[in-house]
Amino acid sequence: MERRDRPQDYLTGGIGTAQYDDEGFGDPYLLPNRSAYCESCAAIAHVLWQHRMALLKAQAKYADVMELTLYNGMLSGISIAGDKFFYQNPLASDTGGERRPWIGLSCCPTNLARIIPQVGGLAYAQGKNQVYVNLYVAGGSRATWWN
Repeated sequence: MERRDRPQDYLTGGIGTAQYDDEGFGDPYLLPNRSAYCESCAAIAHVLWQHRMALLKAQAKYADVMELTLYNGMLSGISIAGDKFFYQNPLASDTGGERRPWIGLSCCPTNLARIIPQVGGLAYAQGKNQVYVNLYVAGGSRATWWN
């Protein structure tokens, strides 16, 4: 997608700014590093939305954004061990942010735990006599062709 189509999308695939102290979007093209909202749940929604758009339109640009957001915007919300989480994923911090075992609400930890097993289903898609590789991951798939 061209950058002008995504005014609230960081290069990491994270979306949203905390311009108005809310869970939302600020003015177009305002992408501050320290107040980047980039909520983990928003990244998950972004991954799922881009996947649906890729299935609907069969255009690689949607799979590209899905991959970018999955690997850079969403996975930053969970530790490698899977036991600590970020709610927001700012790109810069004066205090050195740390993931926490619990963040005071259940949406991000549970959504992160729910999306990770779905990644295999996002990797490939099938259209009429076409197979799409959406994510570069180790694995395989089988396709059934209908005439």
